[in-house]
Amino acid sequence: MHLAGMSELISIAPPHFQLTAQVRLKAFLFQVCPLRGGYLVKWYDEEKHPGCNTTIEPVKLENECTNMEGLRFFSFNKHACSIPDPRLERPHYCFASWTHKHYTFMLMWQRHGDFELPCIRFETASRKSDQLEAYVFMDGVCDSTSSVSASTSYRKLELERLIVPDMCSNENSLCTDHLEMPSCTSESAAICRSYCKVCQSPLPWTNLTFPGNLQGKWQEITFEKKYGLVEFKHGLLSYPSRDGEYTLTSKAVCRRGGAMGPKASEYSLLSTYQNGCSPRVTSAIIAYRR
Repeated sequence: MHLAGMSELISIAPPHFQLTAQVRLKAFLFQVCPLRGGYLVKWYDEEKHPGCNTTIEPVKLENECTNMEGLRFFSFNKHACSIPDPRLERPHYCFASWTHKHYTFMLMWQRHGDFELPCIRFETASRKSDQLEAYVFMDGVCDSTSSVSASTSYRKLELERLIVPDMCSNENSLCTDHLEMPSCTSESAAICRSYCKVCQSPLPWTNLTFPGNLQGKWQEITFEKKYGLVEFKHGLLSYPSRDGEYTLTSKAVCRRGGAMGPKASEYSLLSTYQNGCSPRVTSAIIAYRR
């Protein structure tokens, strides 16, 4: 049997997984980005003008939430807070990374579109911090000067990571600040779900259990020949991130059959993360080869 895909319902489809007695990943030869997870973003242009006039509905950056998903920016309120540059609207992938002085650099590339290589820089020592400062250079320059004097087209990013344990939790620590959050709007309710009471009733999903012949641990072999364990346990699917720093956990909440033939089933999975990425619903197709 093989796991034929785990695709985001709200993003592009990552590469396929192949599962026999092992899991084999087919993927583009992109690197594992040294900066992973989800962050709220305050950003400023070259003249130090803020890109947002709201603190409740900022931009969010998510990178490699699901393996090989790539980096993307999105806005909770495009009228009050747009993404740092329109060219960053589509997902980008880590093409190369290196350290120089006390900085780490990531060279990003789109799978489709113009051959532009945005460069992201942050202090190496702050990589695992919940708050860090970064720059994204859009003119082909990876500026290593502390005063940012080599690049003429860049954005300064102030990043904050907040763990979001479920789909009914707030995604901004300011949601409970009554001075910052005087009332709920349709835009603010998307990020302040608990504060705005948009999750009062249980979500209409049923917890499922994977079939008995899937239960247990399976060996994952990535295209980089790195090994990890994928585990099916009752209704949970757990697998390691590509850098091995954390485990992704998904809960089966819906099952559909027949779309890929009589030997395949499609599951809706509720995925949660420990690195700041937003909870989401993903899909997985599990097909039997025999």
